[in-house]
Amino acid sequence: MPQPVTQDWSLRSWREKEALQQPTYPDETALGEKLDHVSALPPLVTSWEVENLKDEIARAAQGDRFLLQGGECAESFGNCRADIITGRLKILMQMSLVLTYGLNTRIVRVGRFAGQYAKPRSSDTETRNGTTLPSYRGDIINGPEFSAEARRPDPQRMVEAYSSSSHAIVDAIEDTLGFFEAVTDQKLDSVESVTFYTSHEALLLPYEEALSRSVPHKNGIYNLGTHLPWVGKRTNQIENAHVEYARGIENPVGLKVGPDMTPSKLQTLVRTLDPDDEPGKL
Repeated sequence: MPQPVTQDWSLRSWREKEALQQPTYPDETALGEKLDHVSALPPLVTSWEVENLKDEIARAAQGDRFLLQGGECAESFGNCRADIITGRLKILMQMSLVLTYGLNTRIVRVGRFAGQYAKPRSSDTETRNGTTLPSYRGDIINGPEFSAEARRPDPQRMVEAYSSSSHAIVDAIEDTLGFFEAVTDQKLDSVESVTFYTSHEALLLPYEEALSRSVPHKNGIYNLGTHLPWVGKRTNQIENAHVEYARGIENPVGLKVGPDMTPSKLQTLVRTLDPDDEPGKL
């Protein structure tokens, strides 16, 4: 059986591992400048929200909650508008209301939005009519148009990803809470909880690192770009960078697995990502 990773962790220790599904930026200086810019921006979520979600997941594991996650496979900047996200959250809200009545328990709503801008790809390149260009890896990295300019990885897109997330999520949640009042005929001050949490795959590691910070009066490092980051199926190798990053942050962490996952590897991943068997961590 593979052994869990136990060596010392730091926010940059993932850089010592093989990082799959990462773009090659043509200008390292520009990349560093944009990452510094993102790291200086305000957090998109708070550490107390992250801890609240961890507690809710722990309660779900005990049968006292039901966790509902939904959203797009991948977002685009063009669709990261309040009206579009509101529509998706309304669906999630409607589903949670049905589950609340059917299960007679509180529903923990986790939206897959406001950050799901990176896409894992099966190939680094795409060929059309004899022309080969870098694959489209999501709006946070490059553009979908099949041209050399659009497909060139651009670190400015990380700044745009942050901006899209911060603006859309505020407007969308305000609209969705108004929708909740309309369909339940209850004011928000009489509703126990209408909280939404955000989630996305922690795929583009430099961006995730830039939004990961220490918090006053708390130990450890929090990813403050999302409440629930997860490790994807194509990057869940125990010895690689994505697992290394995820094992050290204080957020609850998701792990995507498929039918090719062996029990021994899964056990090792669980011990690596949650060595202390912390309730709500994984």
